[in-house]
Amino acid sequence: MAVLGAGSDFDRPYQGQTTSDNLLNYAAQGSFAQAIQNLYFAGNPFVQEIVTHWGRVAKRRASALTSTVTMLFVHM
Repeated sequence: MAVLGAGSDFDRPYQGQTTSDNLLNYAAQGSFAQAIQNLYFAGNPFVQEIVTHWGRVAKRRASALTSTVTMLFVHM
């Protein structure tokens, strides 16, 4: 699992803007589209690597899951 985040606005509303407007109207503040695009640029190579090498990734994942389950039962 990968968790990506992006910043697209400032932490405070501009003078005269309500806090709720700053929080809820993030898409209209001018940088939301760029932040989403940056998430794609950052996340896409990671996803492509997994998709390209899925057989190896799935094999490692199954091995890690088996090891985790084994450790759980051994330490009970």
